[in-house]
Amino acid sequence: MKIIYSKTTYRNAVYRALISILIGIVLIIWPHVALKTIVIVIGALFLLTGMMAFIMSYRQQQAAQRSDGLLSLNGIGSIILGILLVSIPLFFTTVLMIILGCILILAAIAQLATLAAARQFGPIAAIHYFYPIIILLAGLIVIFKPWGSAEYVVIILGATAIFYGLTDLISQYRINKLRKEAHATEQQNKMGGDSIKDTDYEEVK
Repeated sequence: MKIIYSKTTYRNAVYRALISILIGIVLIIWPHVALKTIVIVIGALFLLTGMMAFIMSYRQQQAAQRSDGLLSLNGIGSIILGILLVSIPLFFTTVLMIILGCILILAAIAQLATLAAARQFGPIAAIHYFYPIIILLAGLIVIFKPWGSAEYVVIILGATAIFYGLTDLISQYRINKLRKEAHATEQQNKMGGDSIKDTDYEEVK
């Protein structure tokens, strides 16, 4: 399977890994409040979008334009959901942990797929395939929580996010290095490869 891997792909992967590491650090340092804060922020965003929908609907009515009420309906739904998220964030932290666990699983699968496809550039060490397997197992633990308190699971989630970021940086660096080598070899072959040799020349006077 061929993949398109460029400097932009590598740069985006580095940004993604750094963000994952940052989130993991926050979850480990503040396991009590990290998820609760995230839920409250999401709730505030829903409240904001709901209010904006109401304002847009009101402006349409003021301009004497016909309104089908969809903006108002969406606004009501967003406001209700936002109030619930802000008022009872602890209830929704469990849902958020499940979502984050699913994200870890998807990230692990994507990492495996990228490594498998990157073999077109050259050999990939077996240890790189071991990293996403660990992340996959951690994602399952976060979702099903077979043991430990919620705080302990949040710490596992944070540690896994950091592990994912670090291992993804290592894997992406390896893939980017192989890409450069493959590109250099391809350019050399296009120019004649080893058939091009340096020769002496005679100056024409």
